[in-house]
Amino acid sequence: MKHRRAITVVAMVMLLAGLMVVPVSAQPQVCTYTGAVTVDDADVADGTDIVARLADGTLVGGVIGSVTGSEYGYLIAQVSGVPGEGDTVNFYVVVDSTEYLGGTDTWNAGITKDLDLAAYTDGTPPDEEPTVVTNAATNIDDASATINGSLTDMGTASTVSCYFEYGTTTAYGSSCSAVDMTATGSFWCDLSGLSEDTTYHYRAVGDGDGTGYGADMTFTTEEEAAPGEFETFSDWLYDMFIS
Repeated sequence: MKHRRAITVVAMVMLLAGLMVVPVSAQPQVCTYTGAVTVDDADVADGTDIVARLADGTLVGGVIGSVTGSEYGYLIAQVSGVPGEGDTVNFYVVVDSTEYLGGTDTWNAGITKDLDLAAYTDGTPPDEEPTVVTNAATNIDDASATINGSLTDMGTASTVSCYFEYGTTTAYGSSCSAVDMTATGSFWCDLSGLSEDTTYHYRAVGDGDGTGYGADMTFTTEEEAAPGEFETFSDWLYDMFIS
């Protein structure tokens, strides 16, 4: 009788243990998002809701905390294979019971991501001006020089017209012909007809959705050689053997 009772207890323990074991493959996969939230470029009120939907509108995930100090935490748990690895997830900020798109990401299981959300109640983000950088001048002589710049950010424009303003003061007064750029990169302008031994100011300019300006920089043209004099040894060689 004692042996039969002991066997029964062991069997019950094994049965309960079997019920408590969940295969790893059956456990839901989770992706956690955190980040800052703005609406129309302003911080949102604490307690603002965030919702996430697939491209077809299916609601996924759940809020794991109210927006606090314009920061949010969001947990997306996979249920019955939704969302799937690589699915596009759209995040919406809820304002006065209306959802406004704040950001988009690709869902990946088992990781934490930083994703800032910026929603606009009119559906359109404001224009952003391009960013240009003024670089050092090159090929400087007594009457010419090459001024250089870089377009580092297109802003919201698809095409940015890049050029330089230049002159002997920071009022500039002259400009180069513009070059239209559809991607970031370098641009330059060859100047001629400059005065010798003169300091010139110049800056890069980018016109797109607004106008961006680079910093003011300067270069000084060389002094013209007097008749019979040579500025460099290479000039002497050229005059003696080539010209």
